[in-house]
Amino acid sequence: MTVDEAKDFNDLFIEIRPALYTRVVQLLGDPHEAEEVVQEVYLKISAQKARQNFESHPNKVAYLLVTAKNIIRDSWRRRQRLSRTLALEQALDTERSHDGGLQECEDRLVVAALLSSLTAREAAAIRLVDIESYSLEEAGLLLGVHWGTVHRNRQRGLRQLRAKFDGIGSTGSRQVKKSRGQGPPSVSPHQPPHEKSQGEHVVKTSTAPMPTASERDDDPRTPLNRLTRLLDPGSPVMLHEPDEIATTTVRGQIDGLKVIAFCTDATRRGGALGLAECARIAEAIDLAAGEGCPIIGLWHSGGAKIGDGIESMHGIGQIFAAMIRASGVVPQISVVLGPAAGGAAYGPALTDLVIMAPAGRIFVTGPDVVSSVTGEKIDMEGLGGAEAHGRKSGVAHVTAESEDAAFDTARRLADLLGRPGSFRVGAAGPPKDLRALLPESPRRAYDVRPLVHEIVDDGDFLELQPKWAANVVIGLGRLGGGTVGVIANNPLRKGGCLDSLSAEKSARFVRMCDCAGIPLIVLVDVPGYLPGVGQEWSGVVRRGAKLLYAFAEARVPRVTLVTRKSYGGAYIAMNSRSLGATAIFAWPEAEVGVMGAESAVRVLHWKKIAAVPEDEREPMRARLIEQHREANRDLDHGVRLGVIDGVIDPSQSRVRMLEVFAAQQEGGRAGRGKHGNIPL
Repeated sequence: MTVDEAKDFNDLFIEIRPALYTRVVQLLGDPHEAEEVVQEVYLKISAQKARQNFESHPNKVAYLLVTAKNIIRDSWRRRQRLSRTLALEQALDTERSHDGGLQECEDRLVVAALLSSLTAREAAAIRLVDIESYSLEEAGLLLGVHWGTVHRNRQRGLRQLRAKFDGIGSTGSRQVKKSRGQGPPSVSPHQPPHEKSQGEHVVKTSTAPMPTASERDDDPRTPLNRLTRLLDPGSPVMLHEPDEIATTTVRGQIDGLKVIAFCTDATRRGGALGLAECARIAEAIDLAAGEGCPIIGLWHSGGAKIGDGIESMHGIGQIFAAMIRASGVVPQISVVLGPAAGGAAYGPALTDLVIMAPAGRIFVTGPDVVSSVTGEKIDMEGLGGAEAHGRKSGVAHVTAESEDAAFDTARRLADLLGRPGSFRVGAAGPPKDLRALLPESPRRAYDVRPLVHEIVDDGDFLELQPKWAANVVIGLGRLGGGTVGVIANNPLRKGGCLDSLSAEKSARFVRMCDCAGIPLIVLVDVPGYLPGVGQEWSGVVRRGAKLLYAFAEARVPRVTLVTRKSYGGAYIAMNSRSLGATAIFAWPEAEVGVMGAESAVRVLHWKKIAAVPEDEREPMRARLIEQHREANRDLDHGVRLGVIDGVIDPSQSRVRMLEVFAAQQEGGRAGRGKHGNIPL
C-alpha cells in the first residue's frame, strides 16, 4: 500500500468508524469491548485483499459490520471452548473432593440424555440459552444463524421434551448450575433481569394454575377476571408463577382454538410498564409466533413507568420489536379496555386489529399535556376515545358497546383468522337473486352492505373500520366454510369513489389478508377517484399507489366481481387482471371503461356538439352518451382480451367465486404473502 493509498484508506475508515462503533456497541453492550473489536476490524481490513474488497463494496458500513460479527463470533467460540474445559475440570475436582460433585455430574448426564432425543439444532439452542445462559442474540452469533431461528429451534425442542418426559417445563423450576467464561455481558431481551442469578440460570416455568377468585381482589379490571372472560372456561393456564409483575400472560383456548393472551394489570400503578412487564409481554408474543397461534393483548396501561426512566422505555421498545417480528406470522389482536397512553398507545397500533371498549382511550400525550403545549382544551374521550379513533383517525377497527362485546369480537376475529377452514362448493346453497338488492336506475346510490351480507355464509359479516373512509367497506366472513376478506365500493358514500383515505384503508386490509393467507373478494362499483384540490393535497397519488402495490404484491387467491361500473384508474386499483387477480367476473349490465359515458362525450365530442344548432345539442349529447354507454357494456371484448373471465348471472355469483377458491385450494395454489403487516 502506497503512502497516498494508506492516507485515503485511513480517511475513509475514520469517516465510517462512528457508525461502525455504534452498531458494535449495540451488539455487545460494552463500549470498551466494542472499541477493541473496532480496532481488530481496522487491522483485518488493512490487509491488501480485504482492503480492496472493502473499498469496492457498495455498503461499506455493512461490510465492516459483517467483519466485526465474525470477530465477535470467533472470540466467543474460543471463550466457549475454554469455559467448557474449565467447567469439566471443576466438576471432576468437585467429584473427587465431596459427594455433591457426583450429583452435579449425574445432572449433567441427565441433561445430555434429554438433549440426545432432539435434533442437533434444537439441542444446541437449548444448551446455549437454557444451560449456558447465553442470550438469543449471543447464541445466534455462536451458531452463525439469526436469533429468531435459535428461538424457534429452542421452542420446538422444549415442546418435544415436555411431551416425552414427565415434569419437564411443569410448575416446578429446574435449576442447572454451570460455569462460564467471560463473554460479553448481555441479558436476553425476552427475560426480565431478575430471572438470572450469579453463576446459574433458571429454566423458566412453562405453566402455572390460574389463581382462584379468593386469591385476588374481586376487581373486574384484574387480569384474572379479564382473561377468564375472554377465553373458554377452564382453559387459561398461566405462563409464569403468580407474582407482583403488573402483567399476566396465559395460554388458553377460544372455542377450542389455541391462543396466547396477555393482560396489563390496571389495579397496579394503572398498568404502568417496567422492564419486567415488557419482557413478559415480548416473551408471550415470541411464544405465539413460535407456536403459530394467535396472540391477543388486553390493554389498560398508562405507558412506561416514569420512575424507571430509560429502562422502561427500552422494555417497551422490546414489545414493539416482538410485535414486528410476529407481524405477518400469526394474527395479532388488541383489545383496549382503558387508557393506553404513551408507549402503550403504539402497542395496539402495531397489531393487525384494534378493538376498543367504551372505556378505551388511546393517545400519545394526554389532555393536560395537549393543553399546556398547544392551548387546545379537550377531554380524554374526545382526544382518544372510541369515537375519535373509530371515525376520525381509523386507529380502531371495531368499537364495541361494552367490555364483554369487545371480548366477543376478539373471539370472532381469532376464530376467523386462526381457523380459516376450507372451501366447499357444496356449501354454496341455493341461488340468490343478488341483482334485486341494487336499484333499477344505474345512477341511484345504494348501500353495498346488504349485498355483502348475502354473499357471505349466513349473512355473518364482521365489518372493520365502518365509520372511517366509509366509501369502501372492508371486513371478514366465510364463503362455503372458508374465511374470506371482502372489499366493496359503497355508492352510498361519495358515490363509491375511491379517495386517499379509502385507498389507504383498503391497502392495509389487503396486506393483512395476504400475510394471513385469507382469500379476497372484491366487489366493484366505482366511478373513479374522487377529484378535488383537497384530495390532491392529502396525498391521493401516494395513498392510491399503496393500493396498487398491495394488490400486485398479494399472493392469496382473489376474485373481482364488477356489479355496475368500473372506470379509469379505479378499475386498475380494484384488483384488475393486470395486478394479478385470480378471476374477474361481471354482471351483464356492468360497464367498464376509461371514464363514464357523460364525461367521455364531453371530452371526445365537444366540437361535434358545438357545431350543431343549440336546439339540437341536447338530443345529440343524449344519443352519443347512450352509444358510449353501450360500448362500455361490450364486456365480450374484455372476455376476448382475457381481462374478464366471464359475464355471469347475479344469482350465480356465490357459487362461481366459491369454485375459484376451492380450485385454488385443492390445486395447492392458495398462496400466502411473506411480509409483515405494516400500519399503512
